[in-house]
Amino acid sequence: MDDEVTTMPGAIAVSSTVEQSNTSSNEVGLPSTQYSVQTPSLEAHSMADDADDNAVSTSSELASNDVLIAGGWEGQYAMKSLLSENDDTYTEGSLSSAHDASINHVSVFPDRRSGIAQAAVSSNDCYIRIVDCCSNTLVQAHKLQSAVNCSVTSPDGRLRLLVGDQTEPWILNADSGEILVRLPNHRDFGFACDWAPDGVHAATGNQDGIVQIWDSRNWSKPVQILSTELSGVRAMQFSPLGSGKRVLAMAEPADLVSIVDAETFKSKQRFEFLGEIGGLSFTPDGQRLYVANTDRVHGGILEFERAGDGDQYGMARPSLGNKDAWSVDADMLDDDLRIQSSRCRQRRTIGLEEVII
Repeated sequence: MDDEVTTMPGAIAVSSTVEQSNTSSNEVGLPSTQYSVQTPSLEAHSMADDADDNAVSTSSELASNDVLIAGGWEGQYAMKSLLSENDDTYTEGSLSSAHDASINHVSVFPDRRSGIAQAAVSSNDCYIRIVDCCSNTLVQAHKLQSAVNCSVTSPDGRLRLLVGDQTEPWILNADSGEILVRLPNHRDFGFACDWAPDGVHAATGNQDGIVQIWDSRNWSKPVQILSTELSGVRAMQFSPLGSGKRVLAMAEPADLVSIVDAETFKSKQRFEFLGEIGGLSFTPDGQRLYVANTDRVHGGILEFERAGDGDQYGMARPSLGNKDAWSVDADMLDDDLRIQSSRCRQRRTIGLEEVII
């Protein structure tokens, strides 16, 4: 079906391109030999050495802070450095041998003391575990009252927001795991949350069909409540700092992604397509949004490009004669301050009339 784009007044203009995948498999090869993360291990494994019968289906994946990490349905995980010169080596581990220890979500953040990348692993066995990505060791493990479906650490590293098989999202002390605040108003289990990079706003999405926006300076009530279109939000992310007007991307389980104005929360842009959604993620510069479509026939990786440098969030050019004037896209093609290549810039604002997913 045609990719439908509906823009509400004041919404952010986004263009999209589609890259079809040749397979719908979500498997990653893991050797059958595992080791406990309590024991440091820097042993590298080669994906070329793994047999197909040892492949393990992934339940969650993430690439962030120069680390790629994938979690499995039985508590196992694999990770590799994106800075490594050897493309086919990685490190693996197992967090639990319990039958219900599937890894529901992984987030990577820099340790606030050392700056080393750490992974917060949210598991179905009611644990949230912190793994040091450099030494591959378990540094924290906090037992909670219910399954943890998603967690995110505040930009300053002191607090952690999580949602799970309880109606109340929780704010935890990131070091001790102590529950500091229980957030009200949700009426069903939660599956998605995110913390804005500026550290002020956070968002929670539950199966009750609402997304609540919170101010971290006052957790007593939400600053805004957003309604979803069809069902609860399963993935969400705020755009990175410095990428233009701040937006919040929200994915429902199937067919629908919404881009919300995250400054006023009064307008949004909607993308509709056929297929269940496996996740979404912004690039570090915030100029592209990738959405995983898991449909076996129409699925693939959808790439949406942010467009419209000529609006009020572009770069001012006093040389134009009016200090309040803003450059339009055509005037910026040869601008030395642009960091993107000419080919990349020419792809912006591409027409979608002939795109079929």
